[in-house]
Amino acid sequence: MESTDAILDLFMKSAPTDWCERLRRDLGFTNVCGGLFSCSLTCWLMLRQRLEGCGVESAWLTVSPDLAQLLSPKSKRAASGNLSAFAGGYGHARQSVPFALVAALTDRVNQHVIDSCPEPEYRACVLDGSSFSPDGSAELRKAYPPCENQHGQSHFPTIRFAVAHDLWTGVALRPEWGPMYGPEAVSEQALALKLVERMPAGAVVVADRNFGVFSVTHKILDSARACVFRLTDQRAAKILGKGVPLNADGCYPVLWKPSKDDRKTNPDLAEDACIEGRVVIRHVMKQGSAKPFRLCLFVSGTDMPDDELVKLYAKRWLIETDLRTLKHTLDMARMSARTPDTLAKEILLGVTAYNLVRALGAESAKLLNVPARSISYTRIAACAKAYAPRLAAEPDPLKRDQLGKEMLLRAGARQLATRNRPSQPRKVWARRSKFPARQASTQGEKN
Repeated sequence: MESTDAILDLFMKSAPTDWCERLRRDLGFTNVCGGLFSCSLTCWLMLRQRLEGCGVESAWLTVSPDLAQLLSPKSKRAASGNLSAFAGGYGHARQSVPFALVAALTDRVNQHVIDSCPEPEYRACVLDGSSFSPDGSAELRKAYPPCENQHGQSHFPTIRFAVAHDLWTGVALRPEWGPMYGPEAVSEQALALKLVERMPAGAVVVADRNFGVFSVTHKILDSARACVFRLTDQRAAKILGKGVPLNADGCYPVLWKPSKDDRKTNPDLAEDACIEGRVVIRHVMKQGSAKPFRLCLFVSGTDMPDDELVKLYAKRWLIETDLRTLKHTLDMARMSARTPDTLAKEILLGVTAYNLVRALGAESAKLLNVPARSISYTRIAACAKAYAPRLAAEPDPLKRDQLGKEMLLRAGARQLATRNRPSQPRKVWARRSKFPARQASTQGEKN
């Protein structure tokens, strides 16, 4: 390992400092990110904030003179070892680093991570969407209006985003996001259309019924990718036409034509636009339920057997745990940025931090010859953090490599279990409070 931190080592291999410097000059940013707070150092500290769940000051206090010189080799300040004890410079660098520079760096790191993972039998992506509410500021609330109801407006801005993850490794592509409410609100389907070109060529795209609409399906197939989308019962019945029952298993070749509403919301569709595919209907048993569950899938662009398609769609649930990791383990649901520009950079680097940990998980899975998804994200992140001091204290490069291999083996020693528990009905858990509920005082009435 080149550094004493496995995740930092992978970050530097993905985006070397000399490449970052050339990128900065090629993009024309000659007046920023050229001193101590280079693009490499600034982006790494923002990654570290997300991985450690710490603030600006805590992240800056972890920077040693050696680390500063490693990530900013041309800085005279880093070479002198005289670093400020205050985090004001880093806080300013977070805001001044250009978004285009961060976007290009994250794309390179994400692509390097994808290329370093073992090649699967076939490429498959899972598409999904969610929302999150960062800490509020006037500028963020203007860009991403809060939700409203009969009681008024919420305090926090609300952001809708769409993600696409590799089905086998969990590695994420660069996401898309936008306001969830307000006059410029965007839908998950509109965000998904922007993600299509980032998906691997020839990949099979798996998504739930929220994306099983004509516009998204047509875009994916038009880009030479296959789709396995779930349909609502109403849409499946309309595509199949009268006379085809939904209460029996079957596979039916169809020609899906856009409806009037599809053409109204997508005026760019050609007059003869249509999708050729098949509708697969299966009734499967849910765990803990005696009633079969109907599954209607629209399939196009792949000749996989029907039963294999049903098993493939069952893996769609993996992206739900990925979203939980992004929003809660990495705490992206409560980011501290105060401006839309800084928030955008935090989102990109948060996904990059997630991908770097996933890449270590893929390396661990390769050593143990197990699926990459069987390695716990939390486990590999904890191992990387625990082994960093030991790697730093070891001067011998060969022994440091052995420690790195030991870290990967220990990360995969306890793999995720296959859970076959019966499903339970969803319940609402009461929020705990440190203080008792406030009661109206009756002292004035007694007086």
